[in-house]
Amino acid sequence: MQIKTNDFDLESTIESGQIFGFEKLSNNIYELMVGDSVIKIRQTKDRLYVDSKSDENLLQSVRTYFSLDQDLEPLYSIMEKNSVLKPLLKLKGLRIITQDPWIALGSFIISSNNNIKRIKSIWKNLAENIEKNRYLFPGVKKLAFSS
Repeated sequence: MQIKTNDFDLESTIESGQIFGFEKLSNNIYELMVGDSVIKIRQTKDRLYVDSKSDENLLQSVRTYFSLDQDLEPLYSIMEKNSVLKPLLKLKGLRIITQDPWIALGSFIISSNNNIKRIKSIWKNLAENIEKNRYLFPGVKKLAFSS
């Protein structure tokens, strides 16, 4: 599946420390969970290429997850006029990821006093050992009752 994008940088968004349940398979291909689907995703200029075994609602799930329908031009305009915010224009294309609140909270708890490499390792170990899927963060009940 192809998705046309505008003002989006896949690498800087995924590698920004917002999420930890992903693998970089090669220079520009990532594998991660979006909604209930494991996807492989890559970007060329203004296009995303997404592969998944599950296609149900995948287009909208990817668009929502990466906030692709958010128009950033008004924000860029404000940044351009503000000397404090202007340096943020160097991060053009970075999007806020819309993830499940439990996953965001769990990732935040893991992040305490850890660097990104260690957070990814803890995240992956929890996913593999409890959910048996390296991209699926354990639910509250499974995490509470695991040993």
